[in-house]
Amino acid sequence: MSSDILEIPLKGSDNVLEIDCSQLPEEAKELLDILLQEEAPLDIYLELALQYYDRKRIDEVVVVLEQGLAAGTLSILFNGSTSSTYIHQSIQSGYNADPAARIPLLNCLASIYLLRAKAAIGTKKSRCLEDAAKYFNEADRINPRVELTWLGKGLLYMARKQPDDALRQFQLVLDQESDNIPALLGKARIQYHRKQFKAALATYQQILVLNPNGKPDPRIGIGLCFHKLGMLNEAKEAFDRALEVVSMLTSCGSNDKLEYLEMAVKCLEDGHKINVKHAVISNHLAEQFFFRRQIKKALGFASIASTNADTLAIQAESHFQLGRAYHQMKKYSEATSHYHKAAKLNPDHVLAQFGLGQMHIYRGERSLAIDLFQKLLLKFPKSSETLVILGSLYASSSDEKHRAVEYFDRATRILEDESSDDLTDTSMFVQMGQMLEDVDSKKALKAYQNALKANEKNNQAKIPLELTSNIAVLHHMEGDYDSAKRMYDRAIQDATELANSGDADAEYIATTAKYNVARLHEDCFEETKAQVLYKELIEKHPNYINPYLRLGLMDQHSGRSTEATDWYKDVLGVDNNNADAWTMLGCLQASMHQTRPSRKTFERILTEIDKHDVYSLCSLGNNYLGLARSEKKKDIKATLYKKALEFFDKVLRLDDHNVFAATGVATAIAERGNPAEAREMFAQIRDAAPHIPGLWLNLAHINVELGNYRNAYTLYEGCLKKFHYNNDPNITLCMARTLFLAAKAEKSLELMKQARQYVQKALHLSPKDKAVLYDLALIEQSLAQLVGDIPEEHRSVKEMNQALDGIGIAKNIFNALISVPQEVHVPYDRNIAAQREKHGESLRSSLAKKMEKQMKAEQERSSRMEEARRKLEAERRKHQEVEQEKGRKMLEEQRKIEEQRKQLLEKIREDNERERDLVDSDDDDLKERKKREPKEKKPRKKHDSDDEMDEGGRRRKLRQKKSEYDDPDTPRKKFKSKEFVDDEDEDDNGRGYSRTPKSETKSQRKRHRAENHDEKATPTSKFKSSEFVDSEDDEDNLPDHNTPHLSDGGDEANGDGGQASRQQASLPLKKKFKAQRIVADEDYDDDGAQRELVPTMEDVNQIAEPSMQTQSVDSDLNAQSDIPVSDNGQHEIQSNEQVASKAAGSMDNVE
Repeated sequence: MSSDILEIPLKGSDNVLEIDCSQLPEEAKELLDILLQEEAPLDIYLELALQYYDRKRIDEVVVVLEQGLAAGTLSILFNGSTSSTYIHQSIQSGYNADPAARIPLLNCLASIYLLRAKAAIGTKKSRCLEDAAKYFNEADRINPRVELTWLGKGLLYMARKQPDDALRQFQLVLDQESDNIPALLGKARIQYHRKQFKAALATYQQILVLNPNGKPDPRIGIGLCFHKLGMLNEAKEAFDRALEVVSMLTSCGSNDKLEYLEMAVKCLEDGHKINVKHAVISNHLAEQFFFRRQIKKALGFASIASTNADTLAIQAESHFQLGRAYHQMKKYSEATSHYHKAAKLNPDHVLAQFGLGQMHIYRGERSLAIDLFQKLLLKFPKSSETLVILGSLYASSSDEKHRAVEYFDRATRILEDESSDDLTDTSMFVQMGQMLEDVDSKKALKAYQNALKANEKNNQAKIPLELTSNIAVLHHMEGDYDSAKRMYDRAIQDATELANSGDADAEYIATTAKYNVARLHEDCFEETKAQVLYKELIEKHPNYINPYLRLGLMDQHSGRSTEATDWYKDVLGVDNNNADAWTMLGCLQASMHQTRPSRKTFERILTEIDKHDVYSLCSLGNNYLGLARSEKKKDIKATLYKKALEFFDKVLRLDDHNVFAATGVATAIAERGNPAEAREMFAQIRDAAPHIPGLWLNLAHINVELGNYRNAYTLYEGCLKKFHYNNDPNITLCMARTLFLAAKAEKSLELMKQARQYVQKALHLSPKDKAVLYDLALIEQSLAQLVGDIPEEHRSVKEMNQALDGIGIAKNIFNALISVPQEVHVPYDRNIAAQREKHGESLRSSLAKKMEKQMKAEQERSSRMEEARRKLEAERRKHQEVEQEKGRKMLEEQRKIEEQRKQLLEKIREDNERERDLVDSDDDDLKERKKREPKEKKPRKKHDSDDEMDEGGRRRKLRQKKSEYDDPDTPRKKFKSKEFVDDEDEDDNGRGYSRTPKSETKSQRKRHRAENHDEKATPTSKFKSSEFVDSEDDEDNLPDHNTPHLSDGGDEANGDGGQASRQQASLPLKKKFKAQRIVADEDYDDDGAQRELVPTMEDVNQIAEPSMQTQSVDSDLNAQSDIPVSDNGQHEIQSNEQVASKAAGSMDNVE
């Protein structure tokens, strides 16, 4: 029967009435009358209804199905003009008498009402669901084991948001028929809703294998699951494939593409008729029939190609087609074999490799699949599909999630490089964000924001509600409360608009967003606003559990235990088996020290709700730990510890990575006397989960028990800064306790003071905490005790006064703690508090006595110190006076020396003036004589230092007056230069001769020297006055180092007649001059007269030194001064002759 022809069997005949379905009437009444008259079977009614359904005429579908259900039953008596006799005869003849025949119609009609409910809103939606339930129930009453009815009821439960009931219906179908595609689709949808993405992915893949061309397309579900699992490239591949399938069917917008495809297939079929063994044509036909889901035909053509292939490439393609066909038929062994052959024949056949890898994944051969796709990646490093598959494989292992993220990042970079169009896909970024939420919230937020941008780039007016809500939540988690509030409000507004139009999902999102806003108010410490929102949610949705729990928790944290209990019980009134409510109630009871009720609550969860609830198991383990801690009997204590370890061990068997159970085991070990072993366990647990603050605290606690106070303090401090922003009173109190114990161990007053500071900080953070007050009083007493034990020389009266004040503070605190009513629970022992108060009195008395001794000792010590200070001051003043007197004498002595020096220099200056006048007159006579008797001068090797510069810058000789031997008329003889010249070699005028006549005998010379020595007249100096200057002369007249020496001939070049040389030499004398000098041959001029010597710059510098250092003390005078010192310490003034002779003796060998 053609799909477009409906054949109606005629009553009482073998003929049929053919109805052209392409020309069905607008109303089905005419056809229904024909069916009724011809007593057509009910399956004809069903087929007619489906023809109307294909033509989107849903109202006529309902009419046909209802008429079919009425046919053959007595209910038709109330619907038409047919006679009762006819109906009676029909029933007797068995026409439609089988009730089971009505079940397909009932299920179909119920499905139509489900379809209508999907598009309806409000009460209309509810009525459609009620009608669907009515027909499904009627079908169930006829036969409760019909799979189609189970499927329909599963869909009905899903429409009613009852996924658990729906899953039970689908599972009933699958138990009977494991390949039932509708049941698998429903199961996959529920798994996805439960966030069981791996299970949902496997189910969707099974559907794709069973029906690759079915609707809805399972590739979409596969893509969504891949996205949830972080396999973005594979998700993109699934979506692209879904688009390809749709484009092959509908994307042309016309029938041209289908026509071309039909023409292509017809050409291939014609070619196959010509040559049935042509392998290439057979492969193409196999592929076409595979996509048409005509698997048997595809398998046949692929077999022909495999048999007749004459090349490896064609043979590999035929095996791939065979493998794909068997894969579709779920014959995985045959599929694996053919995929393997194809890959072996053609290693570059990527699809065959992918197929083989999928077979490994299906078989659970994860390592083989990873190896295969890694090899593919080496050949095709830019294959984003391969990267995504590898990412999904690594994501299945919790230990290799980082590698999954790495592959995902690589795939993303490839997509960014290849095409920017892929980056405009909103759903891709949404799935990326969902994968990263548990790995990196910042990256997840960025992915969602990119999705938002992609949505705007695509010019989509409406933003997906889930996207807006997720962005708000991530802003909330990152602490950006303003951005979170803005996005929450946006999500609520959009969701409310959609909810008003009848979208149930939008109403759910709006409710969730309001709940999140309330949580945001809690985090912003706006508890009143949060409570208002929670109560509004409860009023609108009384079965919404979370607002009850949050209100109870807020009251619990505020100390309103009764109100908190009421909120938890309200939850139990809605759902008596709500594990969260029972758990929070048990925790509240434990915080109120109701140990037995708390234990009963957790035991109820295990016995009546979930025997594997790990939180309850851990809580019971902690409960028994607390009992063992307070038990005094050793045997009972050991039993309680054993019981606690049993609970923790059970948790670890259920979840071997549960850090809380491991912590319980370590705590039990520590309390049973093995702290060192426990510390190792605590360290390992903390390293495994460093983000849990409690693990840091446990490790710190065990270090305190072992006496490692510094390590414990560091751990407490790190935990306080990292997790609590330095504002947690309990951790602050733990730090105070650590410092307290360290202070007692080291007897350190400073550590005890630090401990007091931390207790005061904890009291500031929690002013009503009586435990903190108790600790503060205890530390004040301990601090006073420590001060009292310190030796007298290391403490002060001030510290003891402060300690006495602290004892008073401790007394007041203990009195207040003792006076707390007995019915109020307190975290301390009242008797010990009373004993500490009495101890404070005895401590005060003892400290007061020590205080008196301390005051006396300090007074004595102060007196001794003052006496010593006075003695030191007197000695300092005496020493200062002595030093001042010495300084005064030194200054006076220096002044006298300077006075004497000035007098001496003045006298020398006057003598030089007289000598200059005499020399000048001699020079004039000599010049006159030379003019009359000119004489050629002998060249000299070098200039003597005795030359002077005249005023015109020319060099001239300094000569003495001629003696009686210098008569020009007397014949001259050559004389050897005298090697030494004594002071006696001066004439009566005080001028020294440069030569001694050879005719003069030695005895005569001695006599002549003796006579000169005995003369008492004051001789004149042989130096000119210009060679000495007063001490007041400025030292700036000294030449610099570039000024030429007189011996270098510079005197003649200057043209000043030697005047500059005399100015340079006119400096005070520094040291004692020798009485003798060495005279060289060059010391005589052409006339045989000895030249006078002019000091060099070296002599000038030596002579000038005392004048430039007149401020030096007299301690250096004896060593530097050329003035002799008498026996009584006073400087003696030398005669002018002595000074002159010494000056002559000091200028030997001057060049």
